[in-house]
Amino acid sequence: MSVPGNITRVKTHLLTCQKFLTGEAAQKVAESNQEVAAKLKALKEKRGGQTTLTGLPVGAGGSGAGSSAGSGSSTGAGRSASAFPVKVYPKYSAADIEEHNEAIAIFLYGCNQPLSLVEHPDFQQMVFTLAPHMKGKLIGRKALATTMLDKVYEKTQSKVEGFLQEQKYVATSTDAWSSSHNAGAHVLNVNAIANGTSVFLDMVFTGADSHTGNYIATQVESVLGKWNILDKTVAFVTDWGSNMVKAGECLQEMLPHYAGGVNCLQHLISNGLKDFAKNESVASIMAKGKEVVQYLTGRTVPRAIYDEKKQQLGGTALVKAGTTRFGSNVLSMESVERNEKVLRATVSSDKFDSFIQSQSKATDKEAAIKFKGLINDTSSVLFSDIKWAVDTLAPFQSAIKEVEGDTAKLSDGYYAVQALTKHVEKISAAQGSYLNMMQDDDTPAQTLALAFDFATSGFAEAWDTRAKQRPQIWLWQQRLWIPGTRTS
Repeated sequence: MSVPGNITRVKTHLLTCQKFLTGEAAQKVAESNQEVAAKLKALKEKRGGQTTLTGLPVGAGGSGAGSSAGSGSSTGAGRSASAFPVKVYPKYSAADIEEHNEAIAIFLYGCNQPLSLVEHPDFQQMVFTLAPHMKGKLIGRKALATTMLDKVYEKTQSKVEGFLQEQKYVATSTDAWSSSHNAGAHVLNVNAIANGTSVFLDMVFTGADSHTGNYIATQVESVLGKWNILDKTVAFVTDWGSNMVKAGECLQEMLPHYAGGVNCLQHLISNGLKDFAKNESVASIMAKGKEVVQYLTGRTVPRAIYDEKKQQLGGTALVKAGTTRFGSNVLSMESVERNEKVLRATVSSDKFDSFIQSQSKATDKEAAIKFKGLINDTSSVLFSDIKWAVDTLAPFQSAIKEVEGDTAKLSDGYYAVQALTKHVEKISAAQGSYLNMMQDDDTPAQTLALAFDFATSGFAEAWDTRAKQRPQIWLWQQRLWIPGTRTS
C-alpha cells in the first residue's frame, strides 16, 4: 500500500473520530488545516455554539457519512461517526478510588448491610452505572472485613475523640442487657452525651460477673478513663434498676465533677403504664385489642379482606403491640379504635362469610366466628372499652415519645410529669363517682363498670409514688448550673 493512501486513511479516520475532535489536539490542528477547522465548526454548531469541546461526552457528533468537509469521501465502510458514541470521563487517581470505596464501606457498616452485598450483580451494576471508573476497582468483601474496617474504625474513633475534647461537660448513659443469641453473653453499653449528640464509647462483656452497683460503676469509670473524660463527666443516666441507682451513687466518689444520677424518664412513665396494666379491667381490654390485631395479621384471607376495606374506607394499618416497649400496647389499641368502621365492614362482608364456611378445621371455623362476634355483635362493647382505655393511657404514650426524643431537655421532663399528674387527678375525679358516670347515656354500663373498677384500684396512688421519684431531676439541674456547686 502506498504512503499517500495511508495518509488519506488516517485523515479520513481523524475527521470522523469523536475522541480526536473533542480533544485539544484537534483545535491545534485546526489552526493550519481547513478540513479539521470546518469539522470543528460543524460540531460546535451541533453543540449549540459550544466553544470548548474538550472533555464533552459525545454521543453523536460529526456531520454523518460521506459529508467530511472538502474530502468528498465516505467514512470508511459507509458508517456515520454517530454509530460509535464515545463518552469522555474525568480521570480519577488512586486516592479518589480509595475514597469512593471507603464511602461504600461506610454505607454498608452504617446501614448494617452484609459485606457480601458488594458481590451482588445488581449492586455492582448500580455502582458502575453511577461511577464507571469503579469497574475492576470495586472493593471486595475480604478488604471490607479487614483493612477497610480497621481504617474506618480508626477514623471514627479519632472523630469521637475530637468531639469529646471540644466539650466542657459530658453526661454518660449506661444500660445492661443479655444477648438473645448467646445465653452466656452479658453486656454493658456505655455512651457519652453532649450538646444534643450521643456517641457510643464501649461495650463491656461482663460474662459471669455480677452486675452489682459497684461493679457497674467501676466499669463505667474505666471506659471514661480510656477516653480521657473523667474530669468532664457530670451526670450518669440510667434506668430505674436498683443496681444502676447504686452505680450512680458509687460514681459520686469516682468522678471529680459529678453532679448526680438522672434516671430515665421514659422508664418512669413506662413503668407507670405497667402499673395500670396490672388492673384487671385494663388488662382485659388490652388482651382483646391484641386478639383483634393478631387474628387479622396472622391470617392471609382475613387480612386481604381488611386491606380491601381499608382502601375503600380510608383506613390505616393495624399496629402490633411490641414485647419490649409497653407503650406500643397503647398504639395498638389506638389503631383498633381508629379503624372501627373498617373492622366492622370486614366481618360483615360476604367474603368473610365465605371464608368462615371454607374452614375445614372446626377450631379455625370457631375462631373466625368468635372474631366476627367480637367485632360486629350489636351487644359488643369492644370499641367503647378500647376508647376508654386509650383516652386514659394515651397521654402517657405521648409523654414517652416527647421525653425519649433526641432533642428532649430536662425541662421537658418536668412539664411531662406535671401534665401526667394533672391527667391522673382529672381521671380520678371524673371516674371516682360511679353514679355520676351512669348519667352518661352514650357509654355502655359495662365500660362504666370497668372505669369505676380502675378508678378505685389505687392507680392514682401508684402514679403518685412514681412521680415522687422525680425531685432528683430538679436537684440535678440545680447542682449542675448554680454557681458554687461542685460543677461550677
